Amino acid sequence: MIQKAKEKIKNNYILLVIATLFFLMYAALSWVRHYNFQSNAYDLGIFNQTLYNYAHLSLGPNTLRHVDTLFGDHFEPILFLFTPLYYLFGTYTLLVVQVMAIILGGFGVYKLIKEHTGHKNYAIIATTIFFSSFGVFQALAFDYHNNVIGAMAIPWILYYLLKKDYFKYYLIFILCLSCKETMALVGIMIGVSIICFNRKQWQHGLITMSVSVFWFLLTTQVLIPFFNNNSQYDHWQSFSNLGTGPLDALYNAIIDPVSFVFRFVDNNDKIQMWWIIILSGGLFAFFYPRYSIMLLPLLSQKFLAQNSAYWGYYFHYNIELMIIVVIAGSVFISENIANKNLKYFILLSLCIINIGYSFKLEFYDNSKLTKIFTCDYYFNSQQRDLVQAIAMIPVSSDVIAQNHLIPHLANRKNINVLPHFTHSEDKNISNNAYQCPSLVNHEYLILNLADESVWPMTSIEQVKKIIVDGYDHNSDVKTIYNSNNVILYQLSLN
Repeated sequence: MIQKAKEKIKNNYILLVIATLFFLMYAALSWVRHYNFQSNAYDLGIFNQTLYNYAHLSLGPNTLRHVDTLFGDHFEPILFLFTPLYYLFGTYTLLVVQVMAIILGGFGVYKLIKEHTGHKNYAIIATTIFFSSFGVFQALAFDYHNNVIGAMAIPWILYYLLKKDYFKYYLIFILCLSCKETMALVGIMIGVSIICFNRKQWQHGLITMSVSVFWFLLTTQVLIPFFNNNSQYDHWQSFSNLGTGPLDALYNAIIDPVSFVFRFVDNNDKIQMWWIIILSGGLFAFFYPRYSIMLLPLLSQKFLAQNSAYWGYYFHYNIELMIIVVIAGSVFISENIANKNLKYFILLSLCIINIGYSFKLEFYDNSKLTKIFTCDYYFNSQQRDLVQAIAMIPVSSDVIAQNHLIPHLANRKNINVLPHFTHSEDKNISNNAYQCPSLVNHEYLILNLADESVWPMTSIEQVKKIIVDGYDHNSDVKTIYNSNNVILYQLSLN
């Protein structure tokens, strides 16, 4: 067995070296950010509180997302699978899972492309394109999301379908569906692809498509509304301009296809994003319908949404897109370009383009990937003080905290970000202290005045004026830690 492992390592040495290099980059971008208190309440804080609840055999509530259970927002039961890891990795759990999933997803790309082409070196270059994709780095820079885990299942689903290993195919397919209700849309197109392009396996295509349709309808029309106090599926609001629901949107697209298609390119941000996709491999991927057909729901979610955050390259909205672009583009090049040198030249060019985009494109916070190669990135002068202040807060207590502190404090039943404050009209409160009703229900408030991220408040100056000036001389509030711009208040307001 050990000898077999040694042989595998020897035969895949180059792939493992490349995977290790990207693993180190991913860990630096994801784990170091969290260590230095740069991860966000939305969404890592939300997921961490949910993971804490699951680890303590409770579905909720999620006080950050303001739902009784996160099932009322998105249906993502895959989190149950990661719950035991909470006791090993604490607030880092989901970040560890996400990095490892991306590495495994890259190995899936390698296996699939090698199976298609029969060339190991070609598959290694294709895998490098995926590892270096801007979609991967943008997702890692924005904490954790379950759609990233679902996207990493796609190459394995396609690989086991190709190998006709149906037990593993359906196992990973079910895990993919459990990552997020919208993964069912990709599942529908996988089924359509099988029926259209793998006719000998049409039964599996029909099953895949039927299960996906059923799961999408069940989660969006029954389960999520049930857990959301019998409300509707809230996320359709992002597409309400298309119709009252998916069927109405489809009807409108059929009766007015020109207007529908124009929505994909009706904005300069969308056009810029199309160019990025095309130059990153989409130019070739779009000509391989067997796999590119799976891009239809992803491109629709991206460009038809009313929220402009979906249109660009920021956040986690491109990772499913890019893994399919890499797979479809690589297979198309292999099957349609006969000249070996030209084939490798194009693939290497795509690799360089993707690396270039990953370093050029800014993250949501206006930083760039180059920061992980600077010494300052690994140092936070407030880190020790923040750890000491957080250690003073009992796990059973209710807390209000600044955005970047929330993910480290989400292991509790009740936690909230800084609220919108209004000046108190109560003359009985000393020193004209600013008040907010939600503070009455919390025991601690922690701030890092050296951190400019004070969302949903507007500026650190506002925090100083409203909170610090208001509470420093308030007899109802006790300052129990104040060092190096880190302040911890104990609240006893009645």
